Amino acid sequence: MTAVPDDGDLRDVTLPRHCQVTRVAGGSAHTQTVVVVPAPMKIMRTVALAGVAKKLYDESRKPENQARIRAAIARVKAKRENRR
Repeated sequence: MTAVPDDGDLRDVTLPRHCQVTRVAGGSAHTQTVVVVPAPMKIMRTVALAGVAKKLYDESRKPENQARIRAAIARVKAKRENRR
């Protein structure tokens, strides 16, 4: 983890070429943490997320799962109506 200069300027921070900088909000409006993520790790994370998204999409297209989704939506709508 690399510290951000007080003025938030990242031009003076030296990082290896294969790394990317991601800003993550800190505890207050003036503090930030910089997370250095190596590029190959970001590629692996993207591949994993794409795999999970495809699995979710495939499962949601099955008729039995569509019925479960509709039932869950109906339960949420009923709870919302009961609160009013």
